[in-house]
Amino acid sequence: MAKRSRVPATGDVRRILLVQLDHLGDAVITLRTLHCLRERFPCAAIDVLCSPWTAELFDAASDASRVFVSQNNRFCRQRRWTWWLSTLRWGLRLRLRQYDVAFDVRGEAPLAALLWILGAGYRVGWNCGGGGFFLTHSPAYLQNRSEFASREALWTTLPLEDLASLHGETETRLGVDSSRNLANDLNIDDIARRNVNRRLASLPPDENARIVLHLGAGTPAKRWPLEHWRSLVERLTLDGRSTLILVGTREEQPLSDALKANHNSAVVADWTGELGIIELAYLLVQADLFIGADSGPAHLAASMQTPTVVLFSGTNNAEQWRPAGNHVRVLSRRVACSPCHRSECRSERHIVREKEFAMIAPIRLAHFRVDGGRRDLLHIAHGTLVVNSMFDTLLSCLATGAMVLAAFGVGRPLLRWFEFGRHDRFAIAVWSISLGLVAWSFAIMFLGFLVLLYRPLIGVLTMTTCFVGLGEIISALQAARHGVVFDGSDLGEPRASKFRASSWNIALVLLAGAVIVGSGISALAPPTAGDALYYHLQLPKVFLEQHCLAYLPLHEKSTFPLAVEMWYLWGLAIEGPVAAQMLHWVAGIMAAGASVLLARSLLGTQWAWLVGVVVLCVPGISNQMTAPLNDVGLVLLTTLALTAWREAVHEQDNALGFLLAGVMLGAAAGTKYVAFLFALAVAVQVLWQAITQPRLRPVLARGATIVACTAVLVGGAWFVRAAFYHGNPVYPFFAKYIGDAAPEALGESKTPLSWNPLNVVASPWTVTMQPDRFGGRGHQLGGLFLACLPGLIFVRRLRGLGALLFISAAYGILWYALRQNVRFFLPMVPLLATAVVWLVAETARMPRIPRWTARAVVAVLLLVGAIVPLSRARRHVEVACGLQTRQEYLTKREPTYRAAELTNLLLPPDAHILSLDYRGFYFNHPVTREKNYAFQNNYLPFIEATGRVDDSLTKAGFTHVLLAENLGNHGIQFDNRLAQLVDRQIARESVEDTRHLKTLHDYTYEDIDGVRRRYRVIALR
Repeated sequence: MAKRSRVPATGDVRRILLVQLDHLGDAVITLRTLHCLRERFPCAAIDVLCSPWTAELFDAASDASRVFVSQNNRFCRQRRWTWWLSTLRWGLRLRLRQYDVAFDVRGEAPLAALLWILGAGYRVGWNCGGGGFFLTHSPAYLQNRSEFASREALWTTLPLEDLASLHGETETRLGVDSSRNLANDLNIDDIARRNVNRRLASLPPDENARIVLHLGAGTPAKRWPLEHWRSLVERLTLDGRSTLILVGTREEQPLSDALKANHNSAVVADWTGELGIIELAYLLVQADLFIGADSGPAHLAASMQTPTVVLFSGTNNAEQWRPAGNHVRVLSRRVACSPCHRSECRSERHIVREKEFAMIAPIRLAHFRVDGGRRDLLHIAHGTLVVNSMFDTLLSCLATGAMVLAAFGVGRPLLRWFEFGRHDRFAIAVWSISLGLVAWSFAIMFLGFLVLLYRPLIGVLTMTTCFVGLGEIISALQAARHGVVFDGSDLGEPRASKFRASSWNIALVLLAGAVIVGSGISALAPPTAGDALYYHLQLPKVFLEQHCLAYLPLHEKSTFPLAVEMWYLWGLAIEGPVAAQMLHWVAGIMAAGASVLLARSLLGTQWAWLVGVVVLCVPGISNQMTAPLNDVGLVLLTTLALTAWREAVHEQDNALGFLLAGVMLGAAAGTKYVAFLFALAVAVQVLWQAITQPRLRPVLARGATIVACTAVLVGGAWFVRAAFYHGNPVYPFFAKYIGDAAPEALGESKTPLSWNPLNVVASPWTVTMQPDRFGGRGHQLGGLFLACLPGLIFVRRLRGLGALLFISAAYGILWYALRQNVRFFLPMVPLLATAVVWLVAETARMPRIPRWTARAVVAVLLLVGAIVPLSRARRHVEVACGLQTRQEYLTKREPTYRAAELTNLLLPPDAHILSLDYRGFYFNHPVTREKNYAFQNNYLPFIEATGRVDDSLTKAGFTHVLLAENLGNHGIQFDNRLAQLVDRQIARESVEDTRHLKTLHDYTYEDIDGVRRRYRVIALR
């Protein structure tokens, strides 16, 4: 048993024996790595000692010289006690062949003894199962290492003299190629091909997707419950475009019989027990998808490069035993007792049969194109939690309510300290929730800087503040019961005529209710807004995954001010993207409430309610309430900042009011750079006020100082962060003069209207009637302002309204000069709405017919603004009410979702996608926008020169490419240079019969505006 000390040369090894007596899956793993052993010993004959159930596979293997079959061994399902005699007999028999090297891949004492008995010069195996003293060489066995890596370690354990001298003291790794197609290493005979082709010819048309199902597994604990298989089959055969083929051994026939009893035999073909291993391998080559448990057929399907979904139980470590390849998706759930390696689950919790697999039923379908167009439609099964869609909606609503209550719990004590709204229930609600949202944004930002963005921590903090908010509400109700009145009587008498008509009050409630309900229904649908999926949600998702405010060099918006995005991170941590989206809906309601607070000191309480309704009925506001963007959040913060400033100036000695204004202005600056335009416009008005009202100069100077310092403290961290990473606190603006280079942010393309008198005068009409030129119809202001504001020249002057119009005009000039996007003008909506309502109030002084005509025009325009969100909600009501799953909704409404479904299902954890489309939220893997990568690296000229897309991009760390192409002239146009280079390489490879690029998914998407786009997922090999 003495171990040899001499190191052999490659030429010294003439005969190798590989002992592989265990199961089919283990044999497939060995075969997929056998080419590495062949490359290491090119002159040696490799013999295999195997079991009957794998003999056919090894017989067909081109790398196996001779195959010996042990009919009786310890791995037989019904083994006899004489198996050890069979082991001894095989050792003595094979001793006559005088093997130079023998490998045991199992690592058990009887097999190590077999290597010693057969007299191999070098005996290589694992000593983890005992018997290490029989071996001459044994690598360290790492428990959680992939079996493919373990095979490579085993093949390279024996040092070779000539290779050592060539490579130095240590040899280079062989490198197991998980993308290698085992079909190229198997000799599939004509008989097997004819048998399978004959069977396939009897199935429905070739256009149907062929999906192979294997219901069995080596042990009961690995099997998926039959009821889940039934649910899966129902989903896969729902549209009649899939043909299911059941495979397995004869012993598994009862499972197939039970499954097909309730299904049409025309779409479910039962081939259980009728195929040999080679025939099964050939069938898998022809198949579009394989679904099965952790078993030999699953490994065989993966080795044939067939898209494979493996249902792993908790008995084995999935990371160790999973089939390798980018085309394999493993569905499993970690449990405390895994891996237990039991053949049956003995736990009362039924971890495997109920908990483990209940997670992945029912099945949802993703459509994609396979391998250059062989199938137009393929259904991939992807597991999801068994949760009713209606319960999803309820959960999102509850999560949103909890976050609003938590915001109130934080904001109410802060508001009490600021001494604002002490006798006004409405003001308390608006200020408390808004201030609480700002506090939560600041707190989550702080946690991000401390690398503490963990869901449990955020959840605990949320629940704690929820209880605080609940206590505040209970205290307020008790105070009201004891006679404390919140009637707003301290506001003084309204300055406009009173608004007594009850019919108008009812109309206001109906209009506001229509907008709130309509936009709320749309907000309960999964997010699909492009900018949201690019950074408003995508960045919080990445921050939450990395537990910090990570810097992303290839994402230019990762150093933007992200105060509102911290709300979305909160929503993602508590529930998910719908709850995050609902927070912006809440912000829209609060923005309307803030507009009421701003207006009622000018117009009185009754008319101020109409201001809130006007704000809600602006199409840009109601539309933004349905998406997790940040413009409505900015409207809320700037309106409250202006409200606090005006009240503090009115009271003259209210330093806390100035402090509160600074908090809101700082939060606005931490939300969007547009807040600087707002601050500058207000500063111009304050300067004019200081010039015209000298007595207010000390108050204005002191207030401006407090506001500026507070704003810097609250929002400054975002700009310090940008300066740290880019050398420019407002990156990417002014990148020409300071900091890192960046794409032009203030170019001529951002200002469609040039500076000439005609354009300036006509700009209100142009912006209102042609919103597509200024950011899109989804952010339009509507016709109310265009129709009403010119009428201000005919009404009386209202004290304080001039200041609002002055701010609006100054802001409009800055907007016109720097960034003509209609959604950037939304902060002025509450100010202009106040002016519109003053005009409506002044119609009371008109004769009856002109008065009712003017009010009818306003009512019609408001009605149109209220109908828009209700009309929009029709597209979302099914998913909001649970009549449509969120997955089905996204498949129809989100252009990249199908690609995300496929990549999430098949790609390995280390995959990295380069995407022409900017949306990335629904992808589980890192997605880099090609536009950003091209700007920083200028890689396209290199690819054009070499003609190889895969070489350049794989060196940069990318594994896949998502190509996007607009098939028309409308909508976003993508840079198609990369797509053209990919097409050229694919065409060249089809002629040269080589495969470095593989099309995994090819589909066309058409949105509600009729814009058609083509998406392709390309694997880089």
